[in-house]
Amino acid sequence: MKSTVQHIAARWGSAAAHRVAPGSTVLASAGGPGGARRHFKKAARVARVPHTAPLVTRTWAPETDPPASVPQVPAGGPKTLSTLQGRVALGGSDLGHLRHEAEADASLKGLPTPVLNDGDLTKSVQELETLRAEIILYFHKTFTLFEKLHEVFNNVPAIYEKHERLRHPPIFYLGHTASFYVNKLHLGKFIHHRLDPVLEMQMAVGVDEMSWDDWDSNSYVWPSGAEARADPAAAVEFLQKVLDLRRNVRVLVDDLMKQQPMEWPINKDSFWWIIVMGIEHERIHLETSSVIHRQAGLDEVQPIGVFPRCERGRFHKSPSASAARNMPANRLLPVPAGVTRLGRQWEGTATYGWDNEFGKEVHAEVPAFEASEFLVTNKEYLEFMEAGGYTTQRYWTEEGWSWVSDMKPTAPRFWRRSGDEHYLRTLCEEIPMPWDWPAEVCHNEAAAFCAYLSEKLGKTIRLPMEDEHMRMRDSVPTDLQDSAHGPAWGAWTPGNINLAFWASSCPVDTFKSPLGLYDVLGNVWQHCLTPIDVLEGFETHPLYDDFTTPTIGEAHSRIMGGAWM
Repeated sequence: MKSTVQHIAARWGSAAAHRVAPGSTVLASAGGPGGARRHFKKAARVARVPHTAPLVTRTWAPETDPPASVPQVPAGGPKTLSTLQGRVALGGSDLGHLRHEAEADASLKGLPTPVLNDGDLTKSVQELETLRAEIILYFHKTFTLFEKLHEVFNNVPAIYEKHERLRHPPIFYLGHTASFYVNKLHLGKFIHHRLDPVLEMQMAVGVDEMSWDDWDSNSYVWPSGAEARADPAAAVEFLQKVLDLRRNVRVLVDDLMKQQPMEWPINKDSFWWIIVMGIEHERIHLETSSVIHRQAGLDEVQPIGVFPRCERGRFHKSPSASAARNMPANRLLPVPAGVTRLGRQWEGTATYGWDNEFGKEVHAEVPAFEASEFLVTNKEYLEFMEAGGYTTQRYWTEEGWSWVSDMKPTAPRFWRRSGDEHYLRTLCEEIPMPWDWPAEVCHNEAAAFCAYLSEKLGKTIRLPMEDEHMRMRDSVPTDLQDSAHGPAWGAWTPGNINLAFWASSCPVDTFKSPLGLYDVLGNVWQHCLTPIDVLEGFETHPLYDDFTTPTIGEAHSRIMGGAWM
């Protein structure tokens, strides 16, 4: 039974279920339906504004080799895996010499999503050139951030290890997110040449745990983890090839963005929509890759400054310590009945979105319900475990119990135990258990916890539905200007999201909404009962027709709210 883990926790509540879906496994994707947004007026026309600087016609060539004046391998090896400043020349399989510039790294975090249509069709050339610069900056900073995520590894062979059995090794995703730009731009006929056809096709598929997306492992062009350790020189050589591809893609996309006429508004058929698609696609993999890297051995990773762990929390190895006992009491708070908006339309949308966000706009009437003040904490989840949670079949759905029988879990994926001592694995460390951080569990575990709590409290407790989550979120400011779920949040981020604060979870009593509920936005993704479905009038994007369609149905449930990454 397949079940994957994200930075995901649960919020519980009590209400009559007006839509109910059976428990299902987690959709391990960071994109999609979490942001229904306000519909702007339909655009009347598209303005095309060329770059104000004269275009220079030149022959573009891949940077396969650095200039002769630049040393092939810097003394002591490269200081970063970022290709922003030029070609990265690897000197060996040791990556422990990578350095981290705190000020430069800080500029990579908390990046805003570009506004692609604000309803004003009278943009000046200067305003459109400002937007061009914003998108270019968003591209480069995201591209760099994903490269720097791989600096968590202290040796090259670790990049070839399959740390999550349902996913490829990190080397694949390092090439995949770069190849995506070439493949989509080529498919859309925005370019007519490829940079490395073999790599671009090999790294185009095999992303998800579903069998339809699998390549025959014998056809992989990269070494296995065992092969990389047996022949580290070959592993370094292939990583160099992938980094060279990333540098060449960076240069290609940068050139195209500087030369392509600027359009306004930017719609789904635009060159610029495809560029933002590539950026947001890489940001999906930034999050999912962080979960993969988090499963690497502690002897294979090193701390990196751009991804700091939260230092706040009730940390202790023992659940009986005063830090663990002094916990905020979780209680049910009322959420009044009201209307929330689901969906938006392709025409006139202000920001980028994935296909499952678009269709006929729905204004759903949501009955009153109650929701837990906090996300379920590690301490609360321990009580479920101590009550026989993983050995009591009645707490589990049929699918959930099949998963327990197959996987034989005794604790959440990132918990570690040594005797009576409890620890939590973060991106680069094992730390004493933060009892007031949210418990990160799969959907099966979240549903079982609710069944346990229902029995304990003598009332029906379940996961929320999508529209109920949106009702909770309606009072919270959001960064998306066209959102129907709260105003723009301005200079202050109202949740542990988008690396604005930390590269880990934080205490559940940190970010309070006007409703009195905490973490309705950020910290960890949140399970809900609504399966992956689509709105009336749903259409796939012609250049990405398999983003949502393979996951539609009750085998996958939505995750909501966003996480710290």
